[in-house]
Amino acid sequence: MRAEEIIAQIKRRRDAEANAGAEVDVADVKIAELAALSDLAYQKRRKEEAKVLGISVSALDKMVRRRRAVEADEEAALPHWKVEPWPDDVSGAELLDELWALFHKYIYLPAGGGRYRSTLDISCMDYGRW
Repeated sequence: MRAEEIIAQIKRRRDAEANAGAEVDVADVKIAELAALSDLAYQKRRKEEAKVLGISVSALDKMVRRRRAVEADEEAALPHWKVEPWPDDVSGAELLDELWALFHKYIYLPAGGGRYRSTLDISCMDYGRW
């Protein structure tokens, strides 16, 4: 995420929490703002901000480093790996039958090609284990 996106996200979070009547954790917001800064800008502000938060500079450094690592992990993850579970139960047998019907509709198989269905079933089941 870019610094502007993080700051916008913080502002949205602040507004949402204010509307819900919840208090915003100032320390979390401040750490997110500091993590979004360039290294030079952070170095210039770290002592002052640590004093404002009432913590040591080394503790602030650890918190900012941890926040940056989390954001880097989220940014590095490919979008197709961020999968949410399906809200309803899924019958594996019905799913495989529908996939087989779809493949059979668009893929030509020679006589006896139905034996490849077990390969489809096994590959789909292997994928489901991830």
